[in-house]
Amino acid sequence: MRRRVRMEFSASWMGKLEDRVLLSHAKHHNASAAVAKTAPTVTTSALARVNQAFDTFSSDFTQARAVYYSTITPGASSGSGSGQSGANTSSDTKTAFQGYITNRIQLLGQQLNSAVVQAIGGAHTTDSHLQAKLLTTFTRIVKNNVNGAKTKTDASGVTTYANISNNNNNIFNVGTLGQALIGTVPDQNASTSTSQIDALSQDQAIAVARIAVINGFVYAKNTVANSKNH
Repeated sequence: MRRRVRMEFSASWMGKLEDRVLLSHAKHHNASAAVAKTAPTVTTSALARVNQAFDTFSSDFTQARAVYYSTITPGASSGSGSGQSGANTSSDTKTAFQGYITNRIQLLGQQLNSAVVQAIGGAHTTDSHLQAKLLTTFTRIVKNNVNGAKTKTDASGVTTYANISNNNNNIFNVGTLGQALIGTVPDQNASTSTSQIDALSQDQAIAVARIAVINGFVYAKNTVANSKNH
């Protein structure tokens, strides 16, 4: 009597499926990795650089502020003990600190834009149009929240920073980090409580700018990605 052999299904004859098709092949790929292959992302690297730029700025600003605060004498008259020269020294020190803020804010703006440029360059994506659109959008976000400055154009068409001598030497637009920091520099005869509150306001302004830039970048990236899909 011939023995009947039971046939069972075996997938071995199929060979290995390509990893990009076998989405359940968890040892090698997951869904996010599959997406990353087709749509290179710059989010992680860009946000890391953005946070690093803000961390460095916060550290530098805190050190410079400590130097300025060490010159504050609560309740003193502007020229106390030194006549007019004392008043000039006091004014010069505040102006110097405001000048530092202006230059450091401009540097922060360049570092933020550079962060996205480097991240885009390292993503190896071939869509140069979307790269340019993302960079343009992000640059505008930085300008609106960090270093947008007031300018003026003379009769010959030359554009320069506006001289806001009656507004604490503040060249920056309302709503920017630069405007917030310069606008909260206390006078050198300010009370201790006023100086402390100004310092808290400055720290909060830095935090707000950081969040605004991060949220703005994520929004810009998603908007650009969606425009590609439609």
